Amino acid sequence: MKRTTTNSYKPKPRWQVAQSLEHVDPETHRSNKETFAFYYNVLSTVKSEIMRLFPDLSYERNYMDEPVQDIPGAVHHFMTKTFYWYLSCDECQTFIIQYSFANCPFEAEIRKLLSPFSGTPFITQIRLQPDLITAFKRTARLEDSKYFSQAW
Repeated sequence: MKRTTTNSYKPKPRWQVAQSLEHVDPETHRSNKETFAFYYNVLSTVKSEIMRLFPDLSYERNYMDEPVQDIPGAVHHFMTKTFYWYLSCDECQTFIIQYSFANCPFEAEIRKLLSPFSGTPFITQIRLQPDLITAFKRTARLEDSKYFSQAW
């Protein structure tokens, strides 16, 4: 006899659960909405105003549209050789922003954009190993070229 299952349950991605927590935990839901909006507002400003002045090859991937099974918490990723911007959702369904700089010509402008969220546990400056330039080159070797652009 062949064994079959009728359970077709697939867990929702973390980011989807995090966006629907309003009825369970209003405080987490509010902070998730603020972090999510803040991430995309900064990204929009960086891409539309700052990056135009310093055109550089960039990598951008939206994991909400194309989830990657090996990275269950990934939401969005943007990087150049000088700036790294990453949104993820942890196991507690909380949105977290990570960023990094490497001789970034617009670091001061971006830091000014980050100031409203500085000091919160939802945004963290990290140091990529061994460095951002190497991480960018590794990403360029491993990822599909459709995620790269220089269209400013």
